[in-house]
Amino acid sequence: MFVAPNLFSTLYYCFPGTVIFGLLAIPALVTIAAKRPFTHQFSDRVIPPMIKELDIYKKIHYIIASVWGIVIIINAILGYLAYYVPSTKPLWAALFFMPLFFLIYAWAFTTHFPAWYTAEL
Repeated sequence: MFVAPNLFSTLYYCFPGTVIFGLLAIPALVTIAAKRPFTHQFSDRVIPPMIKELDIYKKIHYIIASVWGIVIIINAILGYLAYYVPSTKPLWAALFFMPLFFLIYAWAFTTHFPAWYTAEL
C-alpha cells in the first residue's frame, strides 16, 4: 500500500473484497503456522492459566483459527469472482452476499464449537 499506492488503489477499486479478505488471511494463516493462533492470543487475557495449559485448549484454538482462515480465503475468492459476473445477474447477488453468511457461520462456530467439542470427550 505504501510502496505502490497506485497499484494498491487500482487493485482495491477492482477487487475490494479480495484485497480486504486477502489481507485478513495473512495474519490468520501466519499465526497458525507460527503455532500461536490468533484466537489463542485473544483469549490469553481472560482464560485462567490452569485451563491454558490443557492440550484440548490449544487444539480447540487451532481448529477455530483454521476455520476462520478457510472462511476468509473463501470470501477472498468470492470477492474475486463477483468482479467478473455482471451485476445484473442473480449470481452476482449471491456472490456479493455470500461472504456475510460465511462470516456468520464462522462466528457461530467460534461461539459453539468449544462446548460441543468438550462435551464429546
